[in-house]
Amino acid sequence: MANGILDFGKMQALGSMGIGLLNMSQNKAVDPAGSLALMRSFMPNQQTATPQAQPFQGTNPSYTLPTNMPVDASVERLMRSIGHLESGNNYSVIGPRTRTGDRAYGQYQVMGANIPSWTKEVLGVSMTPEQFLQDQRAQDAVARAKLGGYLKKYGNIDDASSMWFSGRPYRNNLAKDVLGTSVPQYVQTVRRNY
Repeated sequence: MANGILDFGKMQALGSMGIGLLNMSQNKAVDPAGSLALMRSFMPNQQTATPQAQPFQGTNPSYTLPTNMPVDASVERLMRSIGHLESGNNYSVIGPRTRTGDRAYGQYQVMGANIPSWTKEVLGVSMTPEQFLQDQRAQDAVARAKLGGYLKKYGNIDDASSMWFSGRPYRNNLAKDVLGTSVPQYVQTVRRNY
């Protein structure tokens, strides 16, 4: 799994900003109406309907995620392929320990070391690996944001899946995981299931 800042597009950045603003509004740090007005000011040609919210069952139960954020079909297909490969689409899987002692968690097998920062970045709330493992929506949201960022940055599923698996793009990447799976094997399996 890669660490670092992704090259988000305008809509992804607005989505991340919107989630952060909504989180702050739930904690009374920002007026919700002001948050939506600020977001709309960046999207002059977009509809101005107030997003419908749904409950978020993470570490902050009063936090809500908007339901009408744009979703890219290629990201969803990549998520399905990686979820199938990594865990058989099982949200409660815990992977074997790596050489560093870390483990991967959930349907998409996110490394435990990445979970606090990635959940903070994507959801506005830092989660422990145990909390993340119990929250399917958080797992989906993190995978969607990170894989979407990789697809946006690299423009293809080979590099995106290689980044997810190893933290590096596909070209000349022969790294292997603790089970002996190489990057080329992983990428080919993702592509076959895509």
